[in-house]
Amino acid sequence: MDADTVDQVPTGPGGDANGQFLRLCLQARWNPAAVDAARALSKRDQVDWKMLLPHARREGVAPLLYDATRGQDLLPPWLEQELERDYFSTARRNLLLFDELEGILHVLETADVPAVLLKGAALAEAIYGNLALRPMWDIDLLVRERHLRTTVRTLTGLGFRAPGGDDLDGLTPRDVHANQLLFTKSAPTEMPIEVHWALFWFPYYQQAVPMDWFWRTALPARLGDVDTRMLGLEAQLLHLCGHLVHHQRTEGALRLVWLQDIVEVVARFGDRVDWDALMDRAATFDLVVPVREVLWQVAEDWGAPIPAAVLDRLRRLRPSDREQRALAGLAATSRSMDTYALASLVAMPDWRSRLGFLWHDLLFPSPGFMRRRYAIRHPLLLPLYYPYRWIRGVWAALRPRR
Repeated sequence: MDADTVDQVPTGPGGDANGQFLRLCLQARWNPAAVDAARALSKRDQVDWKMLLPHARREGVAPLLYDATRGQDLLPPWLEQELERDYFSTARRNLLLFDELEGILHVLETADVPAVLLKGAALAEAIYGNLALRPMWDIDLLVRERHLRTTVRTLTGLGFRAPGGDDLDGLTPRDVHANQLLFTKSAPTEMPIEVHWALFWFPYYQQAVPMDWFWRTALPARLGDVDTRMLGLEAQLLHLCGHLVHHQRTEGALRLVWLQDIVEVVARFGDRVDWDALMDRAATFDLVVPVREVLWQVAEDWGAPIPAAVLDRLRRLRPSDREQRALAGLAATSRSMDTYALASLVAMPDWRSRLGFLWHDLLFPSPGFMRRRYAIRHPLLLPLYYPYRWIRGVWAALRPRR
């Protein structure tokens, strides 16, 4: 990438008239002039109204589209009615989710387990200002690594279940080989909850991004009658940009609502962001590429109010060799999960980290991980599964690709 080029994050479906119209309507939330541009586009009969509704739903922005266009005489009446249903449906579901979440936070508070709200749970009210505007498919909570066992016991005591069985006694992060654990509960409403102890799943970033700063800069938040926390503005943007780009690199696609989350933070609170601190941390945590790509995208294509001096410094930011190696490893995992171990190993920053990952994560993972990974029912069988794991790994690495 040369000095005058910044990669662009794909915005999902949106290069056609429908995508342009949708983007203009969402921009109208902070830029009134975008309404006139959207109206002019619709009058040219280039918008496919029947396709706009499933497009907006698929991208997670149907309630936002309703909020941005109601009363503007921009949409056919039937379409506005459908979007209104989405708006109130989102409001009902989010109210149920937040009611359940309030109970969870209260029990965690009683157990002396602090938590930080992430993504939709943090953004819906504090950033969007309206629970009906930000659909949530799950609840994301951040806890400290040392509180994982207590959190697991708390959630299972409240009726949540984790995939892979209920044998979670003594669970540690090394038993999971990830940065999160998913729990589900079907009543009173289907509610997946992801408990995070690190913000990024790729092993390199679990080492490169220390969590102390995120906890230290977290802001107080309130959910019902419970005091909680959300990430500070700089930490919020680091997480959202990293989450978006890392998913795009591994899955090849993203949802428009993830980009909209970042736009909302910048548009509503950009004047409070310490941009220098944000960019310094991006360099320290090897998150230069996500921050540079996404912030340029929201400034150039969405008109988000990022100061020109910030954009100039973003242009001059350069990822380290470590970050480039990590992103290459991250992208390699998208081809096959068989490549995950090797890509993770190569991406580690030094030989000490590589040896530790090889020994503790690949060759001799914890008994808890082995029991969950291979559904081992009898403890005497556990030692046999280690050579089985090695042989299977070697075979996966050597077999020809089709």
